[in-house]
Amino acid sequence: MPFSFSHDARKFFNRIGVKATPANDGASKTGKLDTMFDAYWLCAQIGIQKDSFQPEEGAPMIVNKFVGASAKYMHKIRGVAFYQYCKRKGLISAEQGVLDEMSMFFSDESKELNTAGYSMLNGYAHGGFQLIYERLGEHCVELADFLLDYQEMLHGD
Repeated sequence: MPFSFSHDARKFFNRIGVKATPANDGASKTGKLDTMFDAYWLCAQIGIQKDSFQPEEGAPMIVNKFVGASAKYMHKIRGVAFYQYCKRKGLISAEQGVLDEMSMFFSDESKELNTAGYSMLNGYAHGGFQLIYERLGEHCVELADFLLDYQEMLHGD
């Protein structure tokens, strides 16, 4: 299972602009995101912080490993995701249970996760995107506007 992102989320971020997409024709005059994975991770952070988890069945794959500017933080991202995974399973204080779950979550392949890890981050990315979309809707085209609202969502609401 790879990292996946809904068509609506892709449309939203492509409207702003993502450098690594083939069309790369976003409307933002204040900047563009480097990769769709960077947009995905921003959504996942909101989903985690607001505890908004929504499985997205059938969402198309964006990548199967960490890429873009977020890749240099992959160990921290994996750590946060694994903590949330264990928290959802009630395993925060159960040391042996946490160790048993690690093999379900982490992959032996560099820069990848196992099915449970992808499912966890995909659910939070989808849930986070839904919160972002409810706030910003169809009219957000500037990266600066998105980032200001994003910052408010993280720290204000």
